[in-house]
Amino acid sequence: MIEQTTMPNGIRVVTDRVMSVRSVALGLWLACGSRQDEELTTGTAHFIEHMLFKGTLRRTAKQLALEADRIGGQLNALTSVEYTCYYIKTLDEYVDKAFDLLSDMFFNSLFAHGEIRKEKRVISQEYDMHEDDPEELAQNIFLSSVWEKHPLSRNITGTKGHIRRITRSVMDDFRQDFYTPDNLVVAAAGRLEHDEVCRYVDKYLAVLKGQKRLKTGTVPIFKGGCKAVDKPLEQLQIVWGVPGITLSEEDWPAAIILNNVLGGGASSRLFQEMREDKGLVYFVYSGFSSYSDTGLFTVNAGVKPKNGGAFLTALADNIKELAENGITEDELKNAKQHINSEWLLALEGTGGRMQRIGRLAAMNLPLLSVEEVLDKIAGTSLADVAAMSARLFKDAEPAVVMLGPKNPVPGARGVRRNL
Repeated sequence: MIEQTTMPNGIRVVTDRVMSVRSVALGLWLACGSRQDEELTTGTAHFIEHMLFKGTLRRTAKQLALEADRIGGQLNALTSVEYTCYYIKTLDEYVDKAFDLLSDMFFNSLFAHGEIRKEKRVISQEYDMHEDDPEELAQNIFLSSVWEKHPLSRNITGTKGHIRRITRSVMDDFRQDFYTPDNLVVAAAGRLEHDEVCRYVDKYLAVLKGQKRLKTGTVPIFKGGCKAVDKPLEQLQIVWGVPGITLSEEDWPAAIILNNVLGGGASSRLFQEMREDKGLVYFVYSGFSSYSDTGLFTVNAGVKPKNGGAFLTALADNIKELAENGITEDELKNAKQHINSEWLLALEGTGGRMQRIGRLAAMNLPLLSVEEVLDKIAGTSLADVAAMSARLFKDAEPAVVMLGPKNPVPGARGVRRNL
């Protein structure tokens, strides 16, 4: 059962009570991420996430880890484009301790200059790790190409130049602007009582004051076209994409079903044709990236360089078929069953439940119950999916990024016209 309360200082509390388990997952969700970074110091939101684990007025970094371990806690954090979350999962009897640890990190982290210098080296290594991953690098190049110079086009970690420019003052300013009660959601799922969680929020977080900075932003303009980037790889990484849907659109069930049919699993059209039937690819999948005011639909693939042209031609044929004819009744039925099963399995754990309601609340989206989500998926028709397919694909000017050996696809400069 999902319940929500807004505390006197503006913090929103959302809980999902599951009494059949012994665990509780607790998260502090802030509606800010890399999109709120300043251009010259991109990576600030992510850097702050790292620094909150580097010691407080009450605990060293090692003590934070030890105390979390003692209660069986899984203490971690994540930074996304539009939100940041600090979370812990533990037994229900240790919820008070979990609040104590998270609030200590939230309020009392030291941001010591020596730790900042050390963490710059650590995050630079993280940046290198991402750059060494061809699949991830191709996706980052794609974002920078289609949304050039917009905050959404930049890497969450920032570049090494960005990392060098981030100072304690920069991080303090960011926290003052966005680590505010009206920008904070406390989400909890598991064996709990909503009122009890509210009491802990009052005990540990009531002192949080201030209002978030209203930072105006622009909606990125999608830029189509083909871009080939040379890199000595054995495999050619291809990212194909068109504008997608925003987080708040009502017809998201049709988008999820369409994605499932095209490239959402091992039984999808792309996987069966491209890998199982033709052997053109090692991997291929599709997916939506949705944000508060924009989105993308992408297809990612890893192919032998000599197969790049054949893959793009086959992809174009699949996209055209979907745009003109939609999906079949059997595909609709199978996709619904797959999505429902996958979704319910993901919610068996309290961590998945907490992350779902925390993200929804942080992004100001409706807190739908499990039954409401399943009803929306069940109520989606062939016509709904056909309309979504036509919207995404019929008149779209796609973008393609190819990362790999030089000139991997003959006539690559004109490939846009064939998509």
